[in-house]
Amino acid sequence: MHRHLRTAIVTVLTVGAILLGTGGRAVASSSWVFDDGFEGSTTAWYGDCEGCGYRCPAYVTCDPAYVSSYAPSAQTGTHSAVIGSTAGTPGAWRSFGRRVRIPADAVLCSMRVAIRSSTNDATVNVEVIGTSSWTYETIRTYHLTNTTYANFSAGSWTPGPRDVTIRLAVLGEGGVGVVYADDFRVACVW
Repeated sequence: MHRHLRTAIVTVLTVGAILLGTGGRAVASSSWVFDDGFEGSTTAWYGDCEGCGYRCPAYVTCDPAYVSSYAPSAQTGTHSAVIGSTAGTPGAWRSFGRRVRIPADAVLCSMRVAIRSSTNDATVNVEVIGTSSWTYETIRTYHLTNTTYANFSAGSWTPGPRDVTIRLAVLGEGGVGVVYADDFRVACVW
């Protein structure tokens, strides 16, 4: 008898909750993802630098920033970015980035990129920059010791401007700084 009473009470409460609601506000959540692994058009990507070519021998490319089609260098697919900075030049850096338009309703975004160092001594910034003001939305600095791909995050930010630049900068600190990057991802929720 107790079992039938318990079943009846659970049934009444369940039907009541369905018909009347639970009293809490329903919140819809959606997400948006931008992925770029350099497999399509790469014309949106561009390089920038400070102190490039310092003490660079003639006919040598010291500060590369380009998309390579050498498949063994990629994490996924057949293409990756190659970015380098003049070794040991304080204040020098080389970056590779592109603009991304964030959805208007986004309330929180994050960016990550897969990176591997060609040596065990490179320092990088993973950056998101407000394109119109050219100020950082978020930035994180990492000293790489990995020669295999690993994901590195710029962190999360609350979007203000919809147009941002996602960028990886190799800093001219501490030694040979050449890295491979692949699979940039920006993810937002609203």
